[in-house]
Amino acid sequence: MYRELQTLDPQPFQDTIDTVFFFSGGGRRETIEDIKSALSQSVPLLLLTGGEGVGKTMICRMVEKELPSEMISVFLPQAINSFDDMVSIVLQETGFGPEEEETDPAILLGKIVAVLQERDLRLVVFFDEAEKIYLATLERVRKLLDQVNEENIIFQFVFSGRHLFEDNLKQLSIVTFKDVEERHFTLRPLNEEESCSYLNHCMKIASGEDDQFFSQDLVKKVSSGGTNFRRLNHFALEAFRSDQLDTTFLRLLDTIEDQPASIPAGERRERESSTSARRREVNLEFLSFRRILPGWILYGGGVSIAALLIFFWLNLTGDREQPKDTSSEVPI
Repeated sequence: MYRELQTLDPQPFQDTIDTVFFFSGGGRRETIEDIKSALSQSVPLLLLTGGEGVGKTMICRMVEKELPSEMISVFLPQAINSFDDMVSIVLQETGFGPEEEETDPAILLGKIVAVLQERDLRLVVFFDEAEKIYLATLERVRKLLDQVNEENIIFQFVFSGRHLFEDNLKQLSIVTFKDVEERHFTLRPLNEEESCSYLNHCMKIASGEDDQFFSQDLVKKVSSGGTNFRRLNHFALEAFRSDQLDTTFLRLLDTIEDQPASIPAGERRERESSTSARRREVNLEFLSFRRILPGWILYGGGVSIAALLIFFWLNLTGDREQPKDTSSEVPI
């Protein structure tokens, strides 16, 4: 079954973002519509927060994909190291820079703003992993909104990150900014039913079949208390590798790690027989050496010495006792 999974196109359960596998459950579609509505209403500052792997990047990619024609976008997939880096990336992505070589960020930004105004466009910049942005850089980015949006909204920023980003933003409260409208959105983990729906949703897109590959009982433990897409992707790949989609997979969860999931090209695996798959585990704990405590050493040493003393005493006693001669001295 795992080999069959490798032949699917597109490949499901990968950590790379592929909008074809977008899952609308868990309020994700509603969140996209709310963000698009806020952008259409010219809200300059938007925050999307949530735990690791809950789909923040996917949401941003979907919003970017569905933006109206009067908005252009730049997606920053990783935390920028400096304000100048952000300006440079925006310049490269939009192609709005001056023909002559220029390194002054202020001049470059002025050129970008001029082109946007001339074409009656708005620029939406998505900052992924926003919690990793340095505070000094974040301060300059925030001031940029005040500088370029004095008359009309030209720049709109969407910050996507973990909840730590909200704390970082609060630390900038000591800096004087202009009051701008903000919208905050939060993504929650998937529950048990949503997790099961997501896995079957991906398989339906990849295989074109409506079969229920995953049952709720199968994903019950992995989704207990809420889970994220990364953990579900790992779970699905492990399930296919074990060729046991018709059984309970509780043991698989103990080996799942939060590393990027991938299907190695050309990977081969020998299939286990049904007999070996059902083989009961043998407890080999009796072969392991137990820890010897100091008290046991003293006790064993004392017993050994006592045994040796008894042994020598018995030998000495035997040497002293001579056997009596019972033969007669009278000649026959």
